[in-house]
Amino acid sequence: MNAIQKLVDELGDLKADIARLQDRESAIKSILIKKGVSPVEGDYFRVTVSESTRTYVDWKSIAEKFEPSRQLIAGNTTKKPVTSVRCTARKGVA
Repeated sequence: MNAIQKLVDELGDLKADIARLQDRESAIKSILIKKGVSPVEGDYFRVTVSESTRTYVDWKSIAEKFEPSRQLIAGNTTKKPVTSVRCTARKGVA
C-alpha cells in the first residue's frame, strides 16, 4: 500500500470516528435537555442548556413571488471555484 492509499484509509477512519463522536454528542445533549437541569458543572467543563426561538425568512420564496427575470437572476449570481474531497467506504471490503 502506498502513502496516498494510507492517507485515503486514514481519512475514512477519521470520518467514521467523527460520525461516532457526533452520535455520542447528540445522545449526551438529548439526555441533558431531558433532565432539564442547567447549568451543570463537571470537573473540567460547564454545560448550559438554553431555549430560544429563531426566526427564519425564506427569501427564495419571497423573491420567486416577484417573478424576477433570468437577466436579474444572472446579474446577481456569483460563481466561485470549489475543491471538494469526498470519502466513502468501498463496497465488499472489510
